[in-house]
Amino acid sequence: MPISSSTSCQDGDTVTVTARPWSRRVITLTVTGQGRERDVVPAPLLQRPTAEPAPPLFRVSDVGQMFGRPVTASAIPWGTQYCAADNGKMLLMVQSVSGMGGRLAWRLNSARGVEHPAGFLINGDIGVYRTGDITVVANLTGDGRVARTALPWLMEQAMHRLRA
Repeated sequence: MPISSSTSCQDGDTVTVTARPWSRRVITLTVTGQGRERDVVPAPLLQRPTAEPAPPLFRVSDVGQMFGRPVTASAIPWGTQYCAADNGKMLLMVQSVSGMGGRLAWRLNSARGVEHPAGFLINGDIGVYRTGDITVVANLTGDGRVARTALPWLMEQAMHRLRA
């Protein structure tokens, strides 16, 4: 296609094309009608996280009680990780995501989850809860998997704190 013709139309436009029959090379391209795509402004797919991390959803004392040992908390993108105080190994990662990232987190983590009567989903070591535009994902890791039976309690705490 000639360079001059390639910039004269946009997505959605109606065009008339003249081409060579054997080589199919475009000789002319004429816009016969403008499409509505010219008025559409593309929106960003993912919003960048804010510079300030969100406050932790759970108190360190609550998570420590759940694991039966002291823990420390540190901020990670979109959430908090809780590590054992004695050896620093991560036990729990909690992330709160909104927008398209939240919808994606919900779809990825809720596909095989079992619904709890309280309204959240449990999938092995992962608990998922969605309210409005916010998706909360709590993931037990490493030695934290021993507290799998306490994951429903943790997700109920998340539900109550997000509703307040």
